[in-house]
Amino acid sequence: MKWYDKTEMVLLACALSSISVSFHITIWCLAALVANTLVKICCGGLRYNREKGFLWIMVAYWGLYLLSMAWTDQTATGWKEVGQLAPLTLFALVFLFSDMQYLDTRRIRILFWCMTATMATLFLVRSGVALYRHRNELFPLDYFFEPDVFDSTHHTYISIYLAAGLAFLYHEVVVAWKNGSKWLRIAICACAALLYCFLICKNSRGGHLLLCLLGGIIVFDQLVWHKKIWRAIVLIVGFTLLGIGTHYVIPNSQARQTVVMVSSEEETLQHHSDNRFLIIGKALRAAKDNLPWGVGAGDRTAVLNGYYSEYEVTHRLSPKDPHNQFADTLMTTGIPGLALLLAMIIWPFGVMLKNRGFKVVQNPDRWVLCAAMILLCPIVTALFESVLERQLGLLFFCLAYCLTAQIITLENKNKFDIHEKS
Repeated sequence: MKWYDKTEMVLLACALSSISVSFHITIWCLAALVANTLVKICCGGLRYNREKGFLWIMVAYWGLYLLSMAWTDQTATGWKEVGQLAPLTLFALVFLFSDMQYLDTRRIRILFWCMTATMATLFLVRSGVALYRHRNELFPLDYFFEPDVFDSTHHTYISIYLAAGLAFLYHEVVVAWKNGSKWLRIAICACAALLYCFLICKNSRGGHLLLCLLGGIIVFDQLVWHKKIWRAIVLIVGFTLLGIGTHYVIPNSQARQTVVMVSSEEETLQHHSDNRFLIIGKALRAAKDNLPWGVGAGDRTAVLNGYYSEYEVTHRLSPKDPHNQFADTLMTTGIPGLALLLAMIIWPFGVMLKNRGFKVVQNPDRWVLCAAMILLCPIVTALFESVLERQLGLLFFCLAYCLTAQIITLENKNKFDIHEKS
């Protein structure tokens, strides 16, 4: 590895590690990655990675938001929106034009271990501080039952990172457990327990949904691709008991899981419930009234607020975004934007299925399955959050998407290390 390859590796590790601590650090890592890529091009020449060509969809998606400035009224807000989405283009260009032949599965594994170990350490530090601050209380552990107990990071987005870390640890169990050292097995078990506890303590309904999704994928993998029927049955029973136990051990989880989803402002105030159906419904109405090109990058919030009554605005039911990335994109950039978003999501999974990357025989290392599980975390969350409208979601999606492109490239070039050493 040359010095700029080592620098790039360190910056990628820092970006993945810092995302759960502060997205500002991740943005600085992105800026350094762009500068390092320019240096690599100057020193080693320009290299275009054709296998990652579908990353151009990210650039096109950002370009459409830029183009929508032509028909938006609030240009100042529009330019801010375009700037916030710039990581889509920057990450894509880095992975398209940076020579990443050094980034094999062994080093990708190191990157994900950095992310996982950081989150496990963060949980230990935060829980220690919480117990110390409430050491004189009768039941200090009650402090953990609030969603935002550990830090200011939104509980939904930290749940995405934690679920992705658990997906990676499943890959480690399947691939590296048998031939791994005793210390590796201890690290896997410890990190899995800490990440699960962290996710449960955040008490995010989105996080619980991701846990159910990953559990279903794991059972399907063992049952269909590994042909381990009894192991699948044990996993189903174990996951069920773990879920029931968690539901009754943490008191606040019952209240959050039994919230009534409502579709009117009166019901929202009456039940003190989640008003996402109301928000998404109004966003779809706004999108329908502004087809086919949408309202533009700058007018999203202003137009959406116009669909709320004075009663709803008075009681603060009008949101800043539709809480659904698909409705958000359709309202902002119309049918072309939604088409690009769907293409961006579907394309890598289509390539994985075409290459039969999920099969155990064709891909003993299961890196494609690991990448798919990690990438599904922000995609599923996009059904109830505008993931790409927050830096917390956007930066992680970019990292997961681009690393998935790298894994697909390695698979196409047959560079998977079947006997991966721990």
